[in-house]
Amino acid sequence: MSGNVKRAIQDLKIRQCKNKHDKEVERQSDRYPQWILTEEPKKEGELYFNEPVGDMAGAGGNANSPVREKLKTALIGFHEIGAGAHPFEAVMQQIIVLFDGQHGSLSARALTRVTALFAVHPDWDMVYGDEDFCYLKQRFAPWMKPDFSPDTLLSFPYFGGFTAFRRTSFADVEWADGEDDQARIYDFFLKCSERAVKIVHVPEVFFHRNASKEQYAAYRALDRDDPRILTADDCMPWELPWADQDRYTSVRLQAMERRGFAGKLVKDAFGILQPVYEIQKNQTGEMPFVSVIIPSKDNVDVLERCIRSVRAHEAYPHYEILVVDNGSAGAVRTRLMNLERELSFSYIYEPMDFNFSRMINLGVSKAAGDYFLLLNDDCEVTQDDWLLKMLGQAQLPHVGVVGAKLLYPDSDLIQHAGVTNLTAGPAHKLQKDSDSHSYYYGRNRFCYDYIGVTAACMMVSRRVFEEAGGFDEGLRVAFNDVDFCFKLYERGLYSVLRNDVVLYHHESLSRGDDLLTEEKTKRLMQERDALYERHPQLLARDPFYNVNLLGCVIDYLINYQYEYDRGDCRTGILEEPVDVQPEWYNECLIVMVDRAVKKNFMDVLTKRTVYQIEGWAYVLGQDNCRYTVHILLKKEDGSFLELETLRRYRPDAVKILPEQKNIELSGFVACLEPGTLPEGAYPVYVLFRDQCSRQRLIRDTGEVLTVERK
Repeated sequence: MSGNVKRAIQDLKIRQCKNKHDKEVERQSDRYPQWILTEEPKKEGELYFNEPVGDMAGAGGNANSPVREKLKTALIGFHEIGAGAHPFEAVMQQIIVLFDGQHGSLSARALTRVTALFAVHPDWDMVYGDEDFCYLKQRFAPWMKPDFSPDTLLSFPYFGGFTAFRRTSFADVEWADGEDDQARIYDFFLKCSERAVKIVHVPEVFFHRNASKEQYAAYRALDRDDPRILTADDCMPWELPWADQDRYTSVRLQAMERRGFAGKLVKDAFGILQPVYEIQKNQTGEMPFVSVIIPSKDNVDVLERCIRSVRAHEAYPHYEILVVDNGSAGAVRTRLMNLERELSFSYIYEPMDFNFSRMINLGVSKAAGDYFLLLNDDCEVTQDDWLLKMLGQAQLPHVGVVGAKLLYPDSDLIQHAGVTNLTAGPAHKLQKDSDSHSYYYGRNRFCYDYIGVTAACMMVSRRVFEEAGGFDEGLRVAFNDVDFCFKLYERGLYSVLRNDVVLYHHESLSRGDDLLTEEKTKRLMQERDALYERHPQLLARDPFYNVNLLGCVIDYLINYQYEYDRGDCRTGILEEPVDVQPEWYNECLIVMVDRAVKKNFMDVLTKRTVYQIEGWAYVLGQDNCRYTVHILLKKEDGSFLELETLRRYRPDAVKILPEQKNIELSGFVACLEPGTLPEGAYPVYVLFRDQCSRQRLIRDTGEVLTVERK
């Protein structure tokens, strides 16, 4: 009888451990529900004094002098607007909300929030927000959008299922005929965006798209071993309204015609209809001339491949090539002069210390072009129409620079798909992701506006380059292209990524990886700090990257940080020492330590240093939900210190060890403040305690944490 009672008690303990384990796995495997609970309520008091740039984004008054208006709001569904009827003519309310009532619903606070925001901001003309999917009360798959992006809007109707308008600003906008509600709404969006109005993106979820039970189940069943899966469009169990691009062809072509830059829509390799603008003649009545400027030194084989690839792809023939050499060795220089005659380029030789900005400015001073195409010598052109597409885009009056998508050689892995200004500094999103997938609402597919693009392949007009003062020669190596893009943003111009222009980038062949040495890392950080001294208003801010997205990763993840992610994460030392027994040592406890080091976090907001121990562990063949995980440090006298330890979700462990039971939380993390421990070397051990018995298991990890004098 007593045996049955003991088994029943142990079974109860195991169920309790399993329930606790499953809840924590659920919490750590999906950031969005945690964001909804903790971060979304904070939005309520925000007034959003953001100032969109450029004439297409509007003029407007002083947002810092709010005057509350007494406003009334009308709500109109897309499907309720009759063909040919103007949606505003039958209503008298000052604010009109258009929403896609057939495919979703408004959030509970959408109307009150936008009405209040319009009242506080009398200069706002149009507002759009973020959205997600919803099945019953389960919200998931958030779509956090950029601030107003004219080139993105011409690519597809990214305003989505909810927009709000000040009626007086748009009452006379022509409303298109036709039976397609979605196409007519898109046409209206484009016409509104062509006015001198203020279009504001409010980073709140105002619209919930309908999802079926089956779609929700399919989304939850997505493989969680890689967070990128959750942002890959083609992995989603639904099709977005603009997936059928043909329905919007005439709407987009008419918009291009209205704006005075006619062209055509051409399907790219992925079937995306991309705008290709007709080239406008210059002031002398000739086709604009393009100067391709290539900085290079001592890389003759790499440079030759680059130039030959340019010469092999000449759909636009009106260009020249200039090579700027800052001091190649004699034999290399001789080869380059021979290549100059063979491949017909201008060779500019001026020995100097490496300064990318000075080399670009020197090349521009010698160039004859109306437009400059800055190109790294380690890039390789892959398509004939690359100059044609980039030049057509660069001619648009609101565009500052145009960039291309860059792939690592002999692969489909992304090296560059736009620059994003993260809390760790400027970075390339989606780096090393496969371009075979479309990520986060076509970020590597459609023509998108970004805060910047890389000068590894960048087109800019002579007028824009000269008015911006060229490249800053104080930034010799890094961030000079980002600084240039920041200057253009501050002048009201946009950086545009043409995802349909693809080059190979043999990155780091020219000057190596910036992070290989301590000296290079220090110089990189100094130039990053100098960048933000020049542009303090863009410190950790990117209008084209939503604040609701995580600012410290290259993937598009929701901005909720777990305990071990946070800049202030610290774990201490428990007061009670651990009296380790010899019989606890057990080789069935498997431990992998990823790092046990002093780590510098180079976040621009919270520069910090910690001693970090991180890894994962499990008990072979056992139910791991029963165990708690603890990090121990062995002192010189043989005694052990126990650290406060955080459990971390490790889907990678589940992927490689599917036969092991409940190892989702096998990760462990400890972050010690410098000065917590005396100077010395501390062997790292991991201890497992069974919550359902008195069993203890310990293993020497073989790693040593070296603590320096503070």
